[in-house]
Amino acid sequence: DVAFTVETYDNANDLFRMFGNGQASFHDGTASLPSITNIGDLNTGIFFPAADTIAFAEGGAEAARFDSSGRLLIGSTASQENNHRLQITGGDQATSSISVSRLSADQFGAHIEYLGTRSTSVGSNTIVQANDILGLFIFRGDDGTNFATEAASILGEVDGTPGENDMPGRLIFRTTADGAAAGTERMRIDNAGRVGIGGTPDSGRKLHIEGGDATVGITLKDTAGSQFGINSDGGAIIFKSDTADAERMRLSSGGVLSLGNTGLPTTGTAGVTLTPEGNVHCGLAGTGAADVMRFDNANGRIGRIQCDGSATAYITSSDYRLKENVVYDWDATTR
Repeated sequence: DVAFTVETYDNANDLFRMFGNGQASFHDGTASLPSITNIGDLNTGIFFPAADTIAFAEGGAEAARFDSSGRLLIGSTASQENNHRLQITGGDQATSSISVSRLSADQFGAHIEYLGTRSTSVGSNTIVQANDILGLFIFRGDDGTNFATEAASILGEVDGTPGENDMPGRLIFRTTADGAAAGTERMRIDNAGRVGIGGTPDSGRKLHIEGGDATVGITLKDTAGSQFGINSDGGAIIFKSDTADAERMRLSSGGVLSLGNTGLPTTGTAGVTLTPEGNVHCGLAGTGAADVMRFDNANGRIGRIQCDGSATAYITSSDYRLKENVVYDWDATTR
């Protein structure tokens, strides 16, 4: 074996070398004139824009490169500050998106997998532990200085003690509040399918909502603006409705149910309250005669209880059951 070198120059510029060890080298080239190209398409090929960097040109423009850190950059010539191994940069949806397709005549679809391990080498396995993060989606925005601040994220974590063919997991959803620089957990789905919003899911319930003020609750709203809401306030459950979000009913921590008021009716306050002791409290806002209770059946109204400014009247088709000290002084022959 004889070592030899073939060199080609253009005005003293090294263009091509062939070495006896089988290695070939080319000049750096450019995106418009790649150093390795096709005879019939001279502006498409491979060039070397910097040390330890390989770039790919299409139609005279750079399409992608592997930089000196082993990062694959598509659509840009410099790494973003996150320094991730794969980076795609574009100016519209087509050039800044990823599409994964599966063409098969069955029920299966394309998928993306995130793998987590405590092993430090490819081909070996070391079991993960409780609370380990297995995968993470992060959404960041340019704050005028950099992309370091998180706006939202979704985490997949180990939720319990794992074992062979046993991997309990949870999903955590985080958002960053206005004026903050770090995400806060807002919701999680644990390994039992329980959902916690604002707190860790309760072991006995599928949905757990937690917060530090009266805004904790659920709202159902239609397109016309009408709404129904359930809120928690100081241990009480509050039911609200209409566009003004007005309170309609309240169940206190002591089991008192109030309709139209926030507690036991007081003078001049309308509402009905039921207590755990079995008491019913009715209140009217005015002093005029008004029904506080009505009795109906299939034949219509058969009675009512009415209050005015100073008295209560029991009005019915017969007042027999409302009389007191009734003396039964007839016998079988009395008509």
